[in-house]
Amino acid sequence: LVVYIILLGGFAFAFYAWMQKTRVHELDCIDGLTCPNLEVAQSPLKAALMLLWSSFGDVDIMDTIDDSESYEFMLIAQLTWIVLTNVLLLNLLISMMAETFSRDQQDTHDTWLFPIARFVLMWEKTFLLERQKE
Repeated sequence: LVVYIILLGGFAFAFYAWMQKTRVHELDCIDGLTCPNLEVAQSPLKAALMLLWSSFGDVDIMDTIDDSESYEFMLIAQLTWIVLTNVLLLNLLISMMAETFSRDQQDTHDTWLFPIARFVLMWEKTFLLERQKE
């Protein structure tokens, strides 16, 4: 999670800095509605929020990339961001599943160990009592 936040901050600042050179077409923005190009250029925090939502697939960032000063740089940066976040989030999911599996495996081992031990002790006690009677 720390690595994700660091990457988010770095990419957000890069997007914010790069969008400072971009001429925002304010005519494309409708009054009362948000303009994604303008939001990315306003602050690194807004750029971070845009990247956060785009990593979950919720924001269409192509208008921002199309209007940027360097289409190629922004496209490569966005693709890099998407690949890195998907790999990072997939690794996080795998590690959480592995931890849960090992914890459940230990619980299963404890669950099966005690009934078997009780069964063995019961039969040992039964055979010991039978031997003492003889």
